[in-house]
Amino acid sequence: MVNGIVFSTVLALATLNLAQGDQTRYSVADLREDFSIYRHALEEGHPGLYRYTPKREMDALFDRANESIKSPMTSLEFFRLIAPIQSAVKCGHTRIIPSKADRAQVEKTPLLPFSVVVIENKAFVYRDLTDTPAHPGAEIRSINGVQTPEIVKKVENTMECDADVKSLKPYRLSASPTQSNWRFNTSLLTVLGMAPPYEVDFRDEDGRASHEMVAGFLRSELMTREKSKYPQDNRELEPAELAFADNGKVAVMTIRSFDGPASLEGKLDLKTFYEQSFAQMELKHTERLILDLRGNGGGSDETGMQLLQHLVDKPFTYYADLILNNITFKFTKYGPPKQPRELPKDFAELGADGKYHNLHHPNNGTHDPAKPVFLGRLFVLADGGSFSTTCEFTSNLRYRRKTTFIGEETGGAFYGNNSGAVAQVILPHTGVTFYVPLMEYVMAVSGEPKRRGILPDVPVKRSVEDMLAGRDRGMEVALRLAKQAS
Repeated sequence: MVNGIVFSTVLALATLNLAQGDQTRYSVADLREDFSIYRHALEEGHPGLYRYTPKREMDALFDRANESIKSPMTSLEFFRLIAPIQSAVKCGHTRIIPSKADRAQVEKTPLLPFSVVVIENKAFVYRDLTDTPAHPGAEIRSINGVQTPEIVKKVENTMECDADVKSLKPYRLSASPTQSNWRFNTSLLTVLGMAPPYEVDFRDEDGRASHEMVAGFLRSELMTREKSKYPQDNRELEPAELAFADNGKVAVMTIRSFDGPASLEGKLDLKTFYEQSFAQMELKHTERLILDLRGNGGGSDETGMQLLQHLVDKPFTYYADLILNNITFKFTKYGPPKQPRELPKDFAELGADGKYHNLHHPNNGTHDPAKPVFLGRLFVLADGGSFSTTCEFTSNLRYRRKTTFIGEETGGAFYGNNSGAVAQVILPHTGVTFYVPLMEYVMAVSGEPKRRGILPDVPVKRSVEDMLAGRDRGMEVALRLAKQAS
């Protein structure tokens, strides 16, 4: 989500974590001061703090955590205390990461040497990066004596996610054929306190069980090995692409990001890409469109709305409201030096409800369709990586026209998220860092479950077997349905 003022660039999805970083034991007084700053930052700045978790429940979580601070802790122990509270906010943009010292130490600690995919609380080896790879596709049954479903449960209890969406957390723990991801590996250290060597129980694809001690490698070494052994996983892909099938009757439009240019060369913006693409479909008399939004984590709000303009034939309202608690915040003084301490005075206006409202966003108001408009059969491929701006677009699309969704539940909540302007906070004693989104997005939509994303009309489950075989089952299903549609 890119909108208005971005206080701080949120770190990439692969969070930097560690088990043995800063070993200073902070006093109860220092810990409680950090906790007070943490709580008040969320209460002061987060407009959706009680959107999915009632205030009484959040207050109880805050109170229990504060009362449990009875003896000195390390910064990582403090991180483990408050990360579940961050998760309870149920906001996919409300991130928390360990201190800088703990993050730095991760580069010095050997990680589990497998690229992992998490599916239905199980973990599978996607890339075996050891010297003698023997377990591609194998299920990891346990690590250091802890059963994998328990590992996944504990890690996910510290992770960010919109509402009760089921697809986002597994996606953010998993590698893919086009994206490395070490969050599962590093979370073994930060969340569970595991340390190498790793005692791993496997069950291979043929059902054979095995037990091994694995030393692991530094993250830098894992990345080097992955790039050398699997260069196909590190190829640069065009941000947006258009292809045709079935003699032009079917178009496949892939949007990998709503941010930045539409081409690697940087010469084509997304708005122009849309105009050119829909003009080609009109010229070829395309009847059916597959829109592939898998792994699209968002970007510019406006480019999402601009795509919708080519897919509807009536004027529409995109947002119902954009809400902030304020435009000045006491807690921003704990951010990095260059972070603004307040939003511009014209960013939002105080309303009669005592809240501030962003009235100047380009997506506000009524929008007309943009030519050429495509009104043929529409199929959308989505997964847990379809998030933020992508979910704003898909929510409006779902509400405004008949669309067949294929794949997984979208990664964001149907009725909106909290993002736009995001403030970074670095707690003064422990250095634990978290992010507070300052604007609540309320979509002008209805008709879907309140606490979920868009559930697929045609579910297609991920499998490590398909990934290893290079098979795109989701696209296969989409193409078959599109070619059969009338």
